[in-house]
This record gives sequence, structure tokens and C-alpha cells, in this order.
Amino acid sequence: MNYFCNNLSLGKIANCALLVFFLTLNVACTAENDVRKIPLVFNSTSHQFKVELAANDEQRVRGLMFREELNDNAGMLFLFSDEIPRSFWMKNTLISLDIIYLDEYKRIVSIAKRAKPLDETSLPSIFPAQYVLEIRGGLSDELGIKNGDMALFTLPVDFVIE
Repeated sequence: MNYFCNNLSLGKIANCALLVFFLTLNVACTAENDVRKIPLVFNSTSHQFKVELAANDEQRVRGLMFREELNDNAGMLFLFSDEIPRSFWMKNTLISLDIIYLDEYKRIVSIAKRAKPLDETSLPSIFPAQYVLEIRGGLSDELGIKNGDMALFTLPVDFVIE
């Protein structure tokens, strides 16, 4: 970028600054839009979710923190490479969530229903889980989603869990 910005008049410097700004903005927007989403349904309901995938530490730590709303067809699916006892909390999460723990076969092993916003109490799975789905609080009851139900989803072929 220095090559383009050396020995320029004030007007050209302003244009150069705008170019740098828009390039930076484009990178930021691209990163935001890189969120992968997939369809997900449960065998007990015809309701289809379009869920964001959280497959690396940064995405899993941030989760749905600071979101002010979550549509009934939206959610976040946390992906892990192993099946172990898991625990989530609601730190910096502004909306109530149902936290659905799934085993390696995508079967619901427990649900933490209507988790309270901003609560830092640990909400553990009853059995080991490899996947965790967060949806709007109360929605699992409204849709009849329960322990033992199977989640149906397919990860993109090129998708990597870190």
C-alpha cells in the first residue's frame, strides 16, 4: 500500500485513505459473512432451523453472546471433535436460550431449558455430548423437542472442526 500512497497530493492522500478504509471494511465484512449455516431438523418436528456453525475455539467462546434477539428458525450449533461431558453458561448472553446437548449420533441427551440471560451458573449435560445446539429459550417445549429425539443435519464436506 505504501507504493500507492507515496508522493501524493492531499487529494490523492484522501483517496488513498478511502481506499484503505474500504479494503479494511471489505475484509471485516467478509469475515462476518464467513459464518457457515446449515439446515437442521429434529425427527419429532417438521420445524427447520438454519443454524450457524461454531467449530473453533473463538467461535465457541463467543457463541451467541451480545445478541439481542434470535429468530425461531435460527440457532447455533457448537461442534466438537470428541464426546465428553459438556457444560455451558450464559455469561454475556442477553437472551434466554434452550441449550440442547447431542451425543455423537446426534441424539438429544439433555436439554437446559430457558437458560437465564447473563447467568454464570454452569449448565451441564446429563450425559456426554459432542454437539450442542442453542435455540430461543422455550422453543424446545413449544415444538415438542425432547430427550431421545434425533437431530438431522449434514456438515459441509470441506468443513473442519478445530
